Amino acid sequence: MRWLDLNDHGLAVYCKGEEGQRYLVLQALDGQPQPRREQAEALGFALRNGSYVLDGTQISLNKVKSVYTKAAVREMTEHEVRGAEPMGVATQLELPRAERVTERPALNVEPHQMTRAQFIERAHVYQGQGGWHVDLQNVAMNVPDEVRVLSPRAQVKTVAGHVHEALVLAADQANPRAMRVDVLADYPDVAWRGSSVRGRQHSINATKLLGRLGIAGKLLAEFNGPHESGACQIYNPPYQRLSVELLPYEHPKFEGKAIYMTHYRDDGRADGEVVFGIAMGRLWLTETAVNIGREIRGCDAQFANVFTRNLLSYGFDKPDKVTIDFPRESRGNAVQAYKEHPEMFVGRSRAEEEAPEPQLKPGL
Repeated sequence: MRWLDLNDHGLAVYCKGEEGQRYLVLQALDGQPQPRREQAEALGFALRNGSYVLDGTQISLNKVKSVYTKAAVREMTEHEVRGAEPMGVATQLELPRAERVTERPALNVEPHQMTRAQFIERAHVYQGQGGWHVDLQNVAMNVPDEVRVLSPRAQVKTVAGHVHEALVLAADQANPRAMRVDVLADYPDVAWRGSSVRGRQHSINATKLLGRLGIAGKLLAEFNGPHESGACQIYNPPYQRLSVELLPYEHPKFEGKAIYMTHYRDDGRADGEVVFGIAMGRLWLTETAVNIGREIRGCDAQFANVFTRNLLSYGFDKPDKVTIDFPRESRGNAVQAYKEHPEMFVGRSRAEEEAPEPQLKPGL
C-alpha cells in the first residue's frame, strides 16, 4: 500500500489500533532523535502515554511537507505501515542492585561530553515511581516529562538516547563553546536549531554523515594522537571513494582543526572538496574546491549544498552500505597480526627472491 515516508527525517508514521479505532503514531526510527514537540503538534499530533498520537488515519501530505520537507509517499509493506511491537524491558525490580552497580562503567566525563553511544552504554535506565528514571554511577539524570511518561515497553536505549539529547541541548544552551563535534554529530537538529535550513544545509548534511557513520570520535582520537591528524576512506560502490580527514587548520575563528571531505574520480584525482572549520562542536563552511580541468577554490555555499546533499542521496551515510577504512588502524592491525601470528605471513624474503638458484656442478 502507499504510505507516508519520513525516513529522510529519521522518523516514521505508523498506523495503530483496530478497525474503526485506528490512529497514527509519529516516532523516531531506531537510533534517531525523538520528534520535536513543536513539529509534531504543528501536524496535529498530541503527546499521549509517551507517544505522539493523531486520531484517525487522515493527514495531508502538503501539510506534512510544510514541516518535514523531504516527506514522500511510496509503496510500503504491511509491516512498515503497522510497525513492529516494542520488546519488553527489564525493570528496576528485576535486576539485582549489586549486579547493576558492578557492571556499569565508571563515569569519568560529564554526560554531555559523551557521545550518544557512550551514554547509552553507561546509563542505567529503569522504571520506578512516576515513570522512567536514568542515572549514571548512582547520580540521577534529569528526565524530561515527555520521556518519563514513555510506555513501559519502550526500549531502554531509546529512553537513554532521549535523555542524552536533552542533556546535550541544555549544556549547549548554557555553554556552546564547551561542546564537542563528535557529540553534536549525533544531533544535527540540536547543533543547528533556529538556523535557516537553506543557509546551513551543507553543514547539516555533513554533520549527518559524520553522525550516522559514527566516525567523528575516531577522527578526533587520531587527531589528538602523535600524528595530529585523522583520516578515513569511505567506499560506496559503484561510486568512487570519499576521503574524510581531520587536519590542523589555523584560523582565529576556529579551534585549530577542520574537516576535509574530498571525493575522487575514476583516475584518482579529486573532483570536489568541502572544508569545514570546527568551532563550538559545529561544522562551519570555510572552503570549497572543484576540478573542471583546473582546480577552482573558494567558498561556494551552493556547491557545498549540492556536494553534501549528493553524498547523502548516494548513500555515503549508510553504515550497512559503505565500507570505512581508517588507514592507520588497518596498518596497526596488520602489524599486530604479524606479531601474534607470524606463521600467517610465511614467504620468501626479497633477498631470497633475488638470489640466484643454486646450480649443480658437472659430474655431481
